[in-house]
Amino acid sequence: MAECSHDCSNCSSKCGKESFLVPANQASKIKHVIGVVSGKGGVGKSLVTSMLTVTMQRRGYKCAILDADITGPSIPKAFGLKCGCIEGSDLGMFPALTKTGIEVMSLNLLVDDETKPVVWRGPVIANTVKQFWSDVVWNEVDYMFVDMPPGTGDVPLTVFQSLPIDGIVIVTSPQELVGMIVEKAVNMASLMNIDVLGLVENYSYIVCPDCGKVIRPYGESKIEELAKSYSTDVLAQLPIDSNLASLCDKGVIELYEGEYVDLIKDRKIEFFGSPCLSLILHLQYENGEDEVVSTDHSWLVGYGAIVQANLFNGETYDASAAIPHWNEVGVTPEAFVHATEVEAPSENVKTSIEQPIRAGECYRPKSILRHGDGTVLVDFGQNVAGTVRVNLPKSLHGGDRVSIFHGEILETDGRISGATIRRAQNRDTYLAAGDERDLAVWQPKFTYHGFRYVEVSGYPTLTKEDITAVAFYNDVALESSFTCGNATVN
Repeated sequence: MAECSHDCSNCSSKCGKESFLVPANQASKIKHVIGVVSGKGGVGKSLVTSMLTVTMQRRGYKCAILDADITGPSIPKAFGLKCGCIEGSDLGMFPALTKTGIEVMSLNLLVDDETKPVVWRGPVIANTVKQFWSDVVWNEVDYMFVDMPPGTGDVPLTVFQSLPIDGIVIVTSPQELVGMIVEKAVNMASLMNIDVLGLVENYSYIVCPDCGKVIRPYGESKIEELAKSYSTDVLAQLPIDSNLASLCDKGVIELYEGEYVDLIKDRKIEFFGSPCLSLILHLQYENGEDEVVSTDHSWLVGYGAIVQANLFNGETYDASAAIPHWNEVGVTPEAFVHATEVEAPSENVKTSIEQPIRAGECYRPKSILRHGDGTVLVDFGQNVAGTVRVNLPKSLHGGDRVSIFHGEILETDGRISGATIRRAQNRDTYLAAGDERDLAVWQPKFTYHGFRYVEVSGYPTLTKEDITAVAFYNDVALESSFTCGNATVN
């Protein structure tokens, strides 16, 4: 008998292995799904979910969070997302975007008051989680992290059965009770045939701010022994850090720093592999000499201020992540590290040659309209394929955000309509550092949009002199031309 595909619709065998997987939205593109679970509440599972997501986003992956903790959603608070911000179309609901471009769907983003309790029975909660998967238009997502409620009840069971989970991360704390709690989670994963990627121990220690001594308030950790007994890894041991709590309270968890980040990002959580580059540069000099430069361990790499960019979501520039002097000859920033050499793929790598483009005409606004909420609607008078260039205000503070939403038509209320952009976000975002790293003039580099109008938020003093539309064209040689007897067509 052929291997079971768990698709019972065309199968005559009654093997009892019917699949309960729920199809994702037809417009979604999700590569990998990782669950973050805990056997008990209060261990910092949502914090770990946030840190894992931010870490992977910083490494160049496109990440998302599905907040399955319906009755206790804390993800929006950590990322500074406001309730009632979800929009949709005939295709479905669109997830909220964080400052660095992480997609998030949570119940608290749908309600008008985040303090209202959710008094629902288990089946209603479970169906809501399914809808977050099937009715939400997730864009191109490399890693989706599912923040699950504690325990082994309805919602974890629903997620394990309904979503194509690649593996789970189990979050624990250092108390003696942890052995039993971890065992429950591991056994449930085994029962559902889900891989355990590893354990994260939260509240593991405190670092004295005066002398730097490491204090373990719960005694010596037994997490390594536990991991060994279950044949899994310890992904991280996180400290009790008031700074992390403060960042969550302020909604800026994406700004967290600390060496424990490396304990997460360089372990098994990246089991699907890193982005790779293979490049050969053939130089031909005027004197006839040739030189070949190819990628090897001597190359230096670092992550800069453009934290995400694509044609659907737009581009996000985080000035606080900018690396000063990175492009100056003879300067090696501390943020750069040597590239890691990996084995070449088994198949031949084929180049993908795209036609070059060039910047063409620039257009000044025809009119500017200020909405009551501080957003500014800019009309350029004609449709443009390209981006906008903005003179940024000098008054920006660290964490301030200037967001530009592009569109071709307006609704009756004077807002940009999403009817023509379908599931595209069409939004470029600038995150200010509040210091010398901020740009005076900002224009996205790795995306473009079709638009006539833009809505600018975070810049209420914007004038016509501060913004310009720049049109892009294919920069190819003219091969032929066409003329006819109709002057209008010509």
